[in-house]
Amino acid sequence: MAFPQVAAANGGVDNTDRAIGANYAVNLPAGIVAGNLLLIIITVRPDSSAATIRLNFPAGWNECYYVKAGGLYVGIQAEYRIADGAEGASINATVANENCLGVAYVTYRITGYSGIPLGSALAIGGTDSTPDPPDLAPGWGAKDILWIAVHGSTKNVTVWPAGFGNTVEQAGDAVCSCCRLELNAASKNPGTFTISAATRWCAATLGVQPAGAATVTPKPSAAAKFIMAGG
Repeated sequence: MAFPQVAAANGGVDNTDRAIGANYAVNLPAGIVAGNLLLIIITVRPDSSAATIRLNFPAGWNECYYVKAGGLYVGIQAEYRIADGAEGASINATVANENCLGVAYVTYRITGYSGIPLGSALAIGGTDSTPDPPDLAPGWGAKDILWIAVHGSTKNVTVWPAGFGNTVEQAGDAVCSCCRLELNAASKNPGTFTISAATRWCAATLGVQPAGAATVTPKPSAAAKFIMAGG
């Protein structure tokens, strides 16, 4: 086997206040061809701490994780799609249920994968400066898995999880930070991020199977606060 590869990446920030039903344009990576795995990782900032903020994506996009705890002025969400080659340069993500103050996002085009990505997400209601992505045990066994650690808040990352590289951060009214690790393992619990000041945050861990891997129904991770199963 060989590890899945990020063939292209993109991202952006939009600090525009948008009401329910309005759209944010999300820029996709270049060079999309049919069969690529497309992944959108996005931080959303609502205008109310009580809101369960989320975005709706067009048909064909599927949720990989979502989390937003009460008292948090930030939510994080990931969506994936198997490309048909007709996606275009961007898509619209629609504000679903609470007015939004802005978004920050990272998008990936991944090759050499099989199945669908699996993610777990964690929301923290307290305030500190060390976002801690949860353990992810997809149930695939030890394979050449591409692991992605994610942080979402309103603060910049100053120290990234140990061992992870290819760091990327999109920062505005919301901040989305992603980093990657190629590791043959059955599970991964990334280390902590350090951010510029204590604040409420969300964090997530994603895994992508390598090409040629047998399709396995994932098993929930005991440490994950939210997990999506797929085959």
